[in-house]
This record gives sequence, C-alpha cells and structure tokens, in this order.
Amino acid sequence: MKSFPGMRHLLGSALLFSTAVLSPAAEPPPPGILEKLASEQFAVREEAQADLLAWGLKDPTGSLDAIYRIYRGGDDPEVRQRCYAVLLELIADDFSRQGQGFIGISMVDVMRVSPDEGKTRFNGISVAALIPCMAGEKSGLRLGDIIYGIDHLERLGEMPSVDFRNYVQNLKPGTEILLKVMRGKELLKLKMVIGRRPAAADDQSMSMWPRERIEMTLRQERETYLKTWLAEREKAR
Repeated sequence: MKSFPGMRHLLGSALLFSTAVLSPAAEPPPPGILEKLASEQFAVREEAQADLLAWGLKDPTGSLDAIYRIYRGGDDPEVRQRCYAVLLELIADDFSRQGQGFIGISMVDVMRVSPDEGKTRFNGISVAALIPCMAGEKSGLRLGDIIYGIDHLERLGEMPSVDFRNYVQNLKPGTEILLKVMRGKELLKLKMVIGRRPAAADDQSMSMWPRERIEMTLRQERETYLKTWLAEREKAR
C-alpha cells in the first residue's frame, strides 16, 4: 500500500488545528479496538492497529471520517498516533483507486499468425514501450509482447489498441485483469492489477522519462491529493 513520503508533518499539523465538521453518518470502529490501541502491551496495540486498518478498508469513505474524528478529538497520544498512521494508509489507498485504469504501455497495432495448429490470423497490440513504475512493468510484460485478448475478450477487434485502451480506462484502478499474450511462439496468460492513470500520462514522452522523474511525479500527485483531502474538510466547517 502506498504512503505519502514527506507529508507526515503536514498532515499532523493540519489535522491538529483543523476544525472541520465531519459527517454524522460516519460509523465508529467496532467495540474494543480503541481500548486495545491504548493497551499497555505492544503486541495488543499492533494487532488493534491492523484490525482498525482492515475495518477501514472495508468502507474507506466512512472510515476516513470516523478515524479523522478520533484523531482530532482523542486524548490518548498513543491512540491518536496509531489512528494517524491508519489514516495515512487509508488516504493512500483512496488515492490509488481514483480515476481511470492505466497499465503504462505504448502500443502498436499488429496482425499476427497464431502458433497453434490452426495458424489463424489475429489482431493484437505490440508492447512498444513500458513506463517505469506502472502496472505493465510490474506484471512482467516485456517489450515485443503481443496482447491479443483481455479478460472475456478472446480476441481484440479491428482497432485493437483502441479496444484495449477503452476497456482498461473504463475499469477502476485496483481491478485485476487477465491478459492473453503471445511471446515469441508461446501463448501466455498474465494476471495484472491495473493502476491509476497519472496526469503526466498526457505527455506522450513519459515512457522515456527516467524512473526517478516518474517516482517524483507520482509522489507529487499523491501529496496534492492529500492536500485536497484536507482542504475539503476545512470547507466543511
């Protein structure tokens, strides 16, 4: 799960002095978790924090408000610190699941002959470039791989790159997909969890950026999302 490097002081200060009014619909955590967060036993506190995060991930929208409220209004420093850590994780998770689906490859439409006995022709897309840090690279796709199907689509249409792009962009980030791939003469099936389309993807040269620049750009987007999240709660005064 992603975090927000360099933003902990910002979040701590903003939450401490914020007077945002949260939705009364925010349900509190299950009974017992907060008491365990204040336990004198370290192992119990660690387990309770993990339980709080697991609870929060089941309903990220409602749990964010609930944990935010506990952090702001709590008296026990240990409980506030652990709620704060969970809050960071939930905001990061929320960020990663927003926007359009994206796998981070450059595509070229091709026609190939299947290596099976039927020697059938099919339309596909050749992986011409892999953007560092993106789902395509993480899943093990390679340059020159031919993608000819995705999930229930055994074959792509006459405009395979358009079909593929539209299919992926209509999925939520975090969705698992199954790619049908031809690598040389081998037919493969690759599982992949698609990512969030970054704003920088509008730059056609992104695939040529160094990894460090991409990591910095993604970090800046996450930090901007965090600031926006906090600002929205300030407006709810």
